[in-house]
Amino acid sequence: LLYFGSNPRLVYKPRSMQTDVLLFEAIRLLRSELDSATLPRHPATFDRGDYGFQEFVSYSSPGSESGLSDYYRRFGCLIALTYFFQVGDLHSENILCTRHGPVILDSECMFNHPINAMGTKAVHSRSLFERAETVLDSGLLPSWR
Repeated sequence: LLYFGSNPRLVYKPRSMQTDVLLFEAIRLLRSELDSATLPRHPATFDRGDYGFQEFVSYSSPGSESGLSDYYRRFGCLIALTYFFQVGDLHSENILCTRHGPVILDSECMFNHPINAMGTKAVHSRSLFERAETVLDSGLLPSWR
């Protein structure tokens, strides 16, 4: 973590932040065209090639019943965005609950390509292929094996 007096803290990430910047920009562009109340928030992100920085985000509860309703509306929008951008691997360490809705902290698994299991006789591979074409691949929704 980096601190700058009273300015927001930044998190150093020892990898390219290109996909995070892309998601940040996509959400920013969508916000200018759509009802911004339904779009999830994404932390400001800076890519410096082999490393980058991201705005520090801390956990907070959605609060009231209306806040919870807004949270789930944004969560649904986030599921749609992750499906569109083929974001996967959004487990509990890559997404954070805030009073403004869910926040993706790590989107390095964007643009996952579906597994090509056509013609494969292995049931496990075929079920992975079928799951890769659904919103379940994001990891945001419960799934079963």
